Amino acid sequence: MKPIKNEKKLCLICMEEHEVQTVIIEDSEEFKGEEVSFDATYEYCAHADECLETEVIIKANNLAMKDAFRAKVGLLTAKEIIAIRDKFEVSQKDFSEILDAVIASFPFLMQQSFQSIKSI
Repeated sequence: MKPIKNEKKLCLICMEEHEVQTVIIEDSEEFKGEEVSFDATYEYCAHADECLETEVIIKANNLAMKDAFRAKVGLLTAKEIIAIRDKFEVSQKDFSEILDAVIASFPFLMQQSFQSIKSI
């Protein structure tokens, strides 16, 4: 468990106000038949010695797990796609047209990826 942030707030585990750590823990899950390992983020309560995932953290951990899967099977991760778009200064719509992707679903994928990365 690697601490990355401390914040004094209401702890949703013990329901007391104290320093709550945000920590990274190596996690593993099976996704589409593949076992993938990834760094998962949690809020940690030292009083109860328990971890918690908020809704924002659940989304970020889901993206991290899916990116680990993509990397394992040789697909581009969300961060790699964003980096390519940034390098060539291409919008989501233009990038999806370049890749001949389904325009209606590609921006949703990128929005979810960007929101999850931004909220950590």
